[in-house]
Amino acid sequence: MRTVFYTITLISLACTSAEQKPLNQSEWQLRMREISVAFAKLVRLSYLRSSETTTFEKEAKELARIAQEIDRHGQNLKFDKDPVLKFVARDFSADMQSAYLSAKSGNVGVAKSIIRSTSNYCISCHTRNDQGIQDTAGFLSVDVGDLKGIEKADYFAAVRQFLPALNAYDQVLTSPRFSETNTKEWTTGMKKSLAIAVRVERNPSLTLELISRVFDAKSVPLSFREAALTWRRATKEWRDTEKKETAMNNAAKVKEARLLVHKGQLAIQETWNSEAGLIYFLRASSLLNDIVTKQKEISDYSEVLYLSGLAAEALRDVNLWTFDEIYYESCIRAKPHSENSRKCFTRYEALQFLGESYHLDENTTIEPAQITKLKQLKELAL
Repeated sequence: MRTVFYTITLISLACTSAEQKPLNQSEWQLRMREISVAFAKLVRLSYLRSSETTTFEKEAKELARIAQEIDRHGQNLKFDKDPVLKFVARDFSADMQSAYLSAKSGNVGVAKSIIRSTSNYCISCHTRNDQGIQDTAGFLSVDVGDLKGIEKADYFAAVRQFLPALNAYDQVLTSPRFSETNTKEWTTGMKKSLAIAVRVERNPSLTLELISRVFDAKSVPLSFREAALTWRRATKEWRDTEKKETAMNNAAKVKEARLLVHKGQLAIQETWNSEAGLIYFLRASSLLNDIVTKQKEISDYSEVLYLSGLAAEALRDVNLWTFDEIYYESCIRAKPHSENSRKCFTRYEALQFLGESYHLDENTTIEPAQITKLKQLKELAL
């Protein structure tokens, strides 16, 4: 979720220091550990219903300060060539500022919602297969306190302790009555656990085991069971070609990702079920993240960004890797006035005016700054 209010106040919070020397990889990792610790504290508070308002505001202010530093340095990194990173740093900083300002103005509920939703920024960066840290267990001490059930699992996922997250999700998924009394939370937990199994663990056997929970559960919507049939078939296809996938070069990964996105879209069309393509889109996302930093090695890099956007858009409901707009914007800027830039702008624009991106209702309008940005991107794209 990218917040579209407090624009004037955000500008007043912007730092005015002189341009800084780019950080090397070790310096960047130290900064990321600093922000991880601050973020973990705030995420825990965001899940506690009784968290003290003054403490929450104080922690939100500190995290907003660190996020601004990360944003400034993230625009000039020399060792990480992922073009998406600078957009992630920019938007994460903006959301942290909005969370702080919401807490300061007394809207702690809004601030907590922003904090919980923006955990996807961290997860996206730190599940890149050759970049960052996949699991924080080695340096981040996590205090789950009174958190239980799905909130405990979501918290572990937010601070990137993926194995504890899987265990916590599985406790929920195997609970005899949870699927009956908390159906929406159960289905969301299932999709998040599958996201970790496919994209982080890259384990088709584990994925099949998790999918079996759908058929074991006493009360799951029929449409969800039907989607799980497609997931099981897609995962068996993956298991049978797993060795082939590990030997793919960059061009082969682009080709495979293109096919997987197509299969995901086709699965939705054939079943009239929006959940059906989940495994295909997760696999495509995983492959594309292998190569998103290898711009010079790919003949049409804008296609990688376009496919990444389509996969991310399809995975919005999972709320772990929702960077569709960032990929579409990167695509437009990577190859202006091309077929891919036109397709990327079409999707980017639709997300604004259909209300999917900013959760608009009939009484809400898009910020003027975003209208200006749309016009600029359109000129680049068409």
